[in-house]
Order: sequence, then C-alpha cells, then structure tokens
Amino acid sequence: MRDRKRLPAAERRAQILEVARKLFLAEGIERTSMRGIAAKVGVTPTALYDYFEDKAALLQAIADGFFETMITRLNEAAEGVDEPVERFRRMGAAYVAFGLDHPEEYRLIFLTPTGELRPANMGIRQKGPSGAPLTPGAMAFAHLEGELSALSDAGIIETDDMGALAETVWATVHGIVALRLFHDDIGFGPVEQVLATSLMMVVRGFAPGGFSTPPAPM
Repeated sequence: MRDRKRLPAAERRAQILEVARKLFLAEGIERTSMRGIAAKVGVTPTALYDYFEDKAALLQAIADGFFETMITRLNEAAEGVDEPVERFRRMGAAYVAFGLDHPEEYRLIFLTPTGELRPANMGIRQKGPSGAPLTPGAMAFAHLEGELSALSDAGIIETDDMGALAETVWATVHGIVALRLFHDDIGFGPVEQVLATSLMMVVRGFAPGGFSTPPAPM
C-alpha cells in the first residue's frame, strides 16, 4: 500500500490519532488493530509504526492531548481570580464544561475498558516512574490538589488527607459529566445547580470544625 497523500509529519500524526480515536470508540480498543488503523489512514503498517509503536502509545498520546487542552481550559477559567472559593468553583465548572464539550475523548479516556492495554501513566493519579516529569493527566489532577491546598491555606477548609479529598472532588465532577453524557434521559437536574451544590458541600463540609478526615469506608 502506498500513502494516499504525503503529509507533513505533524499532520500525519494528528490524522493517525483522529482515526485511532474513532476506531477505538466504534470497534473497541481490543478489537482495533494497528493494521486496521493503518488501512483507514491510508499508510502501510510499517509507516504507522514510525509514529506509534503500539496501541498503548496511541492511547497515551490521545490522553496527553486531552489533558493538555484541559489544563489550558482550567487555567483560563481561573485567570485573574484570587479568591480561593471562587477559583475552586470556576475550575470545577471548567472541568465539567470541558468534559461535556469533548464527549468522545472523555468516554474513551474515562469510560472505555482498555484491558491490559491501558498505559500505566494514562490516568490522572499515575505520576510515572520516580523522578520522571509529571504526565499531563497527573498535572491536571495537581491543579485540583492545588486549589484545595489554597482553600486550606486560607483557613476555609481543613483536612488530614488532601489526596483523599481531591479524589472525592474529582469523583464528584466526573460523575456529573458521566451522568449528563450517558444518562441524561433520567431527568438529571441542571448541571450548574448540581455542580454548585456539590462544590459547596465540600467547602462547608470540610470547614474548620467539620470533617477533617474523609469518613472511613462503611
């Protein structure tokens, strides 16, 4: 097979990622083959391997691009806002809006089984090998931890386990996105109202004198 059209390397890479994303969603990650991706792109399998060594590398690149764009959106939402509760609210709203604006990528990264192909550092809590730079996913999560730390430094909340609280907040905003994307037919309330209520539950529930440590599992 010959390339249908010779493209600059950056354009070809972007094309491969777009085709892979669509095939992963349509056929499932485990059923999608590198050969099938190459055929859809219009290049030889050998040419495809010049860009990505396997499906795990493709998944990682898709996730990195998703998180890098998310970080930009979060930074834009918080720009010029110094009051920590308002920053927290705006970044929560930016996360939910970003997920709803990118439903296919969100579904692929957070809601699609990947079996053994899931890269070890694709998710938000994995930071890669010791001493390695933070992955884009870990950087996105660090934004949340930073906003919660700012609330703590300002005396607005207190917690003995910032990691557990950050994971709880992420689970909340993730749940809002997932419900809106895939179960909107159940009559889910207005996103803005549900989000505002959820974030204020965190601020007020972990105010000094409230919870300092997330309750133990039941």
